[in-house]
Amino acid sequence: MIFRRHTIAMAMALWIASGAAAQEAGLHVRAGLNAAPTRIVSLVPSATDLLIALGEADRLVARTRYDRDSLLRRLPSVGGTIDPNIEAVLAVRPDLVLTWDESAAPGLRQRLQRAGLRTVVVLATTLADVRSTIHRLGIELDTPRKADSLLRRIQSGLDSVQALSEHRAKVRVFYLVWSRPLITTAGGTFIDSLIAVAGGVNVFGDLQRPGLR
Repeated sequence: MIFRRHTIAMAMALWIASGAAAQEAGLHVRAGLNAAPTRIVSLVPSATDLLIALGEADRLVARTRYDRDSLLRRLPSVGGTIDPNIEAVLAVRPDLVLTWDESAAPGLRQRLQRAGLRTVVVLATTLADVRSTIHRLGIELDTPRKADSLLRRIQSGLDSVQALSEHRAKVRVFYLVWSRPLITTAGGTFIDSLIAVAGGVNVFGDLQRPGLR
């Protein structure tokens, strides 16, 4: 049991250390149409972590109150992730804002665009989403080799954890996302996938709707 807990923890740690589909499947390639952004505000903490993992933290010019990495302490806060202070965002003069989709933050992207800000929607519900987001960031930042390298490191880490647990009994896992209100994670989410990689079974994996964004 101690080994199983350690293995699951390793999978989660690999995910966090790695950084954790862009909105459209057919992503446009920047191809010189816009200069690579140098002043970025990320309203999606998982995307912020990915920028750090890519070695591009110096492009961030603000943070949300949920971004705790020591590299970001010097940056001003724009408030929440789905209800940021738009004036604070404008004050740092970003040339790109990474934001949520309409289902996670209704009206937010429209508010940002009305303020004249360029936005890119980031999804991080599933492992496939995150892989696509890393690829998208590589395109937007003009750092495709860094993105490919990060993807390989993540996959290598996941493969290593899966190999450790492949022939061991499954462990039933309840993952607490938030306590008030009580929130867990459903089947198909990236946390559910990481639990499976580590040899666990998510006790709420049969839920129909994702429980985590």
